[in-house]
Amino acid sequence: MYMNIFKPIKINHHVYQIRVIGCRITLIINDNCICLVDIGYPGSYRFIKNGIKALGLSISDINSIVLTHYHPDHIGDIKSVLEDVTPQIFAHKDEIPFIAGLVPAVKASNNQAIQLLYKKTKSYLTMPDLMNRISPVTEGDVIPFPYRINTVHLPGHTKGRIGLFLPDNRTVIVGDSLTHKFGRQLGFASSLYSDDMKLVKQSALKLLDLDIDKIVFSHYPPITKNAKAKIKTLVTNDKERT
Repeated sequence: MYMNIFKPIKINHHVYQIRVIGCRITLIINDNCICLVDIGYPGSYRFIKNGIKALGLSISDINSIVLTHYHPDHIGDIKSVLEDVTPQIFAHKDEIPFIAGLVPAVKASNNQAIQLLYKKTKSYLTMPDLMNRISPVTEGDVIPFPYRINTVHLPGHTKGRIGLFLPDNRTVIVGDSLTHKFGRQLGFASSLYSDDMKLVKQSALKLLDLDIDKIVFSHYPPITKNAKAKIKTLVTNDKERT
């Protein structure tokens, strides 16, 4: 049972998820190349390695990493990964100093949770060389990979939060920009851990401009059909309440 929890979860032929410590990381796969989306807390790398092996691939097949934002449950074990592979790394320019651990402190807009998490992260993850190793991306940039991956800037959860849009299979990887509690209820990013809820809602509205059918999250089961209609319902209901 323990091992089954960490088996890769197939979203479609090109997209899989692996449960790690603190979140679900996403693998985009094509031509035996892997784009790894986020890392998880320290200790997560062993689950990533086992998951990739279960798919008949190798850690050496990771040729790119996208870090969606700086929160420690998404970047915490990057040091372990980079000890084994030397992929291209991508993140929004506003996130890179935080990912590298070079910002003295984080001031959360709603409470001290993010501030405390970042302080803890800095105790084990301060890598100044990441400032030069991470390539900055923003809205509309294409990740170099043998399967089209477009960057979508989704600020709100953090200033530089990004998602990834895969137009060829109408899938968007939103990470923490939306929630899908119990695999049934689509919602906005948690106000507890988000910087700006107004921007969170604007980012959700922005997703309606994409031709999507599937949504992949960082902490919840995916939506595998009718995703755009569900986002529209979420946004419409919010407008009616306000």
